[in-house]
Amino acid sequence: MAKAEFYGAVYMIIENKKGEVLFMRKSNTGFRDGAFQVPAGHLEWEDIN
Repeated sequence: MAKAEFYGAVYMIIENKKGEVLFMRKSNTGFRDGAFQVPAGHLEWEDIN
């Protein structure tokens, strides 16, 4: 029987006391360069057994 694969995405909205929000501008990725985005990443399942 095949094992299930799980992937998760994490997005953060970081706001300072002035109400300003942190954005990042993509560059040198070859996909949507120049676009703004919030900090993000992914999670991968790690089998510790």
